[in-house]
Parts: sequence; C-alpha cells; structure tokens
Amino acid sequence: MARPLKPGLIYFPLDVDALSDQKLRAARREYGYLAIVVYLELLCILYRDKGYYIEYNDETRYDIVSTILSDALIGKYQPTPQTIEDVIDRLVACRLFSHDLYQRGFITSKRAQQTYYKSTLDRKFIGIDWSLWLLSESEMRNMSSRSAILAEFVNQSNNGVNPSNNPIIRSDNPTKERIGEKRKVEKSKAEERTGDDIPFPSRYKKIFFDLFGREPNEAHVKAIENLRLGGKLESVILEVLESTGNKYVREPEPYIYRTLQNYTPKHGNLPVVQDDDPDRPLEQWELDWLAEVKAQQRMLRGLDGKE
Repeated sequence: MARPLKPGLIYFPLDVDALSDQKLRAARREYGYLAIVVYLELLCILYRDKGYYIEYNDETRYDIVSTILSDALIGKYQPTPQTIEDVIDRLVACRLFSHDLYQRGFITSKRAQQTYYKSTLDRKFIGIDWSLWLLSESEMRNMSSRSAILAEFVNQSNNGVNPSNNPIIRSDNPTKERIGEKRKVEKSKAEERTGDDIPFPSRYKKIFFDLFGREPNEAHVKAIENLRLGGKLESVILEVLESTGNKYVREPEPYIYRTLQNYTPKHGNLPVVQDDDPDRPLEQWELDWLAEVKAQQRMLRGLDGKE
C-alpha cells in the first residue's frame, strides 16, 4: 500500500519584500528581531505540518511556543515563553494572520493559503477543512483552474454543501435547520417585548448573531456601546451592522468599528474600508481583547500548575 501523502509542504516561497511588509514593521517596532523570527517560524510550522494552518489552542499552545524557542531562539538570551505568546498576539493584531480564526484557536492567513494552493497544483487529492478556508472560488480560479482544491470546492457546492470561505461555518456547528429553529424561538421571545425594553447591546448582539452565526466578542460590544454613548445614533449603528452582513467580510468586528468612525447615513453602499494601517495605534477595544487573551492564558497556565 502506498504511503499517504503528507498534507504539508517540503518548502515554501518567500517574497523578497516579506520582511518589509508594513504590517510586520508595526510588530518589529515593538519586539524587534523577535517579530521576524517568530513570524518566519510560524510560517515554517504552518506549511510543514497541516500546510495551510496551525492549531493554536489550550492543548497545542505550549508545543508551538516550545518549537519556536528550540528551533530558532535557543541560547544565552532566550526569551520567555510568555514573550513569544505576546509576539504571536501582536502579529495577529497587525493582521498578518486572521483575527477571527485566531479567536477560534487557529493560525492562518489568506496569503498563506494562496501559497499552499499554488504549491499543491500537481497533487491529485487534498483534504481541506472548509471551515478554515479563506479563499473564494474566483480567487482560486484566478491563480489556477487545475487544482484538486478547486475541484473539490466546486463539487461540494454542486452537491448542496456550502464549502464557505466564511470561517464562521464549521462542520461541528449545528445544522442550518437547527440554527434556523433557534433563531425563530429567539425572535418570537424578543417580539414579546418592545424594542425599548431590550438594552441596545443585547439587540446588537442578537442581530450580529443572526447575520454571522456567532456572537461578537465582548470588547467589540463595549466599543460599539461607547460609540453610541458618544452620540452615534442607534439607527446608524444598526444600518452599518446589517449592511456589513450582506457583504463578504471575514472579520466583521474591526470592519464595523472602522466604518462607524467615519460613517454618515446616506443612500448607496457603505464606503469601502481598506486594510488596517499597520502604523496606527491599536483601538481601545483591540487592547482590551489582547488583555483578555493574555489573562485567559495566565489563568490556564495557573490551572495547569496546580494539577
């Protein structure tokens, strides 16, 4: 029997301008050479193992950090594991990796998946977890139409399965029918009360859930509530939220927040929001999110130490 093919790659291309990426520069200003080393090590782990993502959760975080330390940072001035975790958080905050998937315990990016797609064109079969796949059919066709990934993507679509590039939809999520039933129940309960009876953050979270299939993170809800208390009309906030739900937005929280900062209601489409300026200071809700992640990591390490 032939040995099954390893899903990862034996090498990957690195753009000549990779280290001068504006997003990476933002992390370099804070962590210096560590940002470069950790970034490159994450790419090596990503391509070497799964090929297009890294599992980075409570069970795997220690192994990933230990691999980075032992592979590239061993020596007299070796940084602490906590420092490496902080650098990874910052790389995600700079949008070098997907913010949404990071919250779910995965490290990946659209750019990494494009590299994997182009590097596997000669493979006959490639197993893809579509809940983690960020590339659309048109984006894949623009790179090449002879990929097994594209063929499986189209086949899944033709069979009525949604190989969505929206990471919200996962194979272990409730079925669409169950989600639909849940939303009907929630809607009927909400209709028993008037809109004024429901606090705005609760209404916002419910609409967000209906649009994206998950609740927004609490830091984002607090940031939106601060905009409302600062004078932003509720109708404007909900208008931006619902309009965003009709678009393909991989990371709706930062998109909605940035749009609201300069948005005034008018006829037509929402203004196009470009990628984050890597040189801009982090918003308060982003700082809160990073603090929340670090607090959870410290708590988990404390629990592990007691066992």
